[in-house]
Amino acid sequence: MQSKCAYLLVGEEDYLLEQRLTQVVQGLGAPGEVERVTLEDDAAGRQQLLEFLAATPLFAHLRVLVVRHPRWFGAPGSKGAQNLPAVQEALARWLQNPNPYLTLVFTAESVARTNPLVKLLARAGAVEELKRPAGRELVAWLEAEFARRGARAERDLVREMAASGQEMSALANQAEKIALAFGDRPVSAGMARELLEGREEARVFALSDALLQRQAPAALRALHQLLVQGEPPLRMLAVISRQFVSLGKVKACLEQGMAPAGMAERLAMKEFLVTRMARAAARFSWEELEEACLGLLSADMALKSSPLDERLVLEMLVARICLPA
Repeated sequence: MQSKCAYLLVGEEDYLLEQRLTQVVQGLGAPGEVERVTLEDDAAGRQQLLEFLAATPLFAHLRVLVVRHPRWFGAPGSKGAQNLPAVQEALARWLQNPNPYLTLVFTAESVARTNPLVKLLARAGAVEELKRPAGRELVAWLEAEFARRGARAERDLVREMAASGQEMSALANQAEKIALAFGDRPVSAGMARELLEGREEARVFALSDALLQRQAPAALRALHQLLVQGEPPLRMLAVISRQFVSLGKVKACLEQGMAPAGMAERLAMKEFLVTRMARAAARFSWEELEEACLGLLSADMALKSSPLDERLVLEMLVARICLPA
């Protein structure tokens, strides 16, 4: 079992934060042995955190408690950093005698070093700054991402992507798309340019991909990251809706016995997208696909006219698509 009981992961790149969080979880035990619990930055989340910190371990159950981007770590006196003495006192007591089966992970884009909670976690050795690679380091990271997928990206393509200024998660998603489209063939920037989407489309790819795979935890993580980044909910919904329309078309073609190349020509889609949709089609019956589309329609109406919280609307959509009825 690893020695650190608490982490404050600081950085603007959600890709790096999620990667480090995955390393923390994997360092605690084998897959399935560690429960991952995410708390929200609200009154209920604070109360749950206090309850976890005060709980006495009765069973050897490994748990990672994640609090994503709370507003607690700003400058003293700022709105988010107010009314935190109860959290600070409970955390200080817990750090002196931590539950050996509980690991705390906080994430933040930035922190104020004068913040009492930051000082407390820094004294415990919990603060880790995760900086986006730049220049040659970013190019080397992208080359490794392509190599990991068995793709052969030429230097001009890698440099063009590195210079785009997009988040690392978007770049990784684009590397995945290019690998699916070209396999192990050498790919230049010119060959791949049609696939290199704009920022909005690329950011939502991780969410739509998780929904197509019906992976609720991954979809919720991607959704929460997009909301933290300020992605407009209606824009997300538009991208997801296009994906599910394409899924329905590919599913119908599959039932007619069409090959991927024929489907690509008939539907005016790239063949790698057809292949991706064909894999997803096996996960949805027509009734489930209809339910997903109804969920998208309901979410669209709720976002435009309902007083419901946007986050809640989208979380309900994820559940409606990913979880069995």
